Amino acid sequence: MNRRMINRISHQPGPLAYPNPQPGWLRRLRWLLPLALTLAALTGFGIHHIATTPRNVADLRLAGARGPAPVNLVLVVDDSGSFTNYITIRDQAIQQVLAWAPKNLRPGDTITITAFATGADIKLPTTTVADIAAGHYRLDTSSSANSSASHGSPSAFTCSGSCLDPGLRAAQQSLNHRTGPVSLIVVTDTQLGDLANAATTAANLSVATASLLRPRSAQIAPDWTSNFGYALDIPIGSLKSDATSIAIATAIAHATGQHTQHI
Repeated sequence: MNRRMINRISHQPGPLAYPNPQPGWLRRLRWLLPLALTLAALTGFGIHHIATTPRNVADLRLAGARGPAPVNLVLVVDDSGSFTNYITIRDQAIQQVLAWAPKNLRPGDTITITAFATGADIKLPTTTVADIAAGHYRLDTSSSANSSASHGSPSAFTCSGSCLDPGLRAAQQSLNHRTGPVSLIVVTDTQLGDLANAATTAANLSVATASLLRPRSAQIAPDWTSNFGYALDIPIGSLKSDATSIAIATAIAHATGQHTQHI
């Protein structure tokens, strides 16, 4: 082979030196495919999140074992001025929970609801879940806890400022020496003036468990931590009836030693 022929062969471009360029659609596909897979994964997570996030208490049930004793739930709600715009929403949430309770609590369990501010008011006298299931109850949605003309003796149920103790004493009166552990659920921002006295009354009620339901933006007062630091803290992210009913259900699960499960 002559030198001219060798030079021509050695200078011919090979496939490794000069690869054929990929079509434009193929190059775009190489970039779009990972993006599409990422979006699919995120979309799947979003759908799963929506499917497993409860809208309200009706989407939940209590799950897990609980002890044999009946539970006396005492829900004490803050009716002071800082909660004025929340009272109607809260009462709607309570109605949701009362409709949910017969499917998740035992017939012999009881629910007592009181409200407090400068005085106290019994919103729901101690009522068995069996009576709630049968519709034999009346929830008082009026707001009279700011008046000294509250249930019980005014000297025992009033104080200066917003005070929790009157609400606990009203519950104690309604329970009327009922046996069984008391599980306390308090809806408040913890800015209260009588928490030491309230802690004494809670001890007299033989409170076994306690939960604090507060607006997420509310800072827990040091006096609350000193006197009710054992209470489970349940911030309410959205002051709407659905979010509030879910928070109450979470507190009830704490009371029964169970957990909430999405249906």
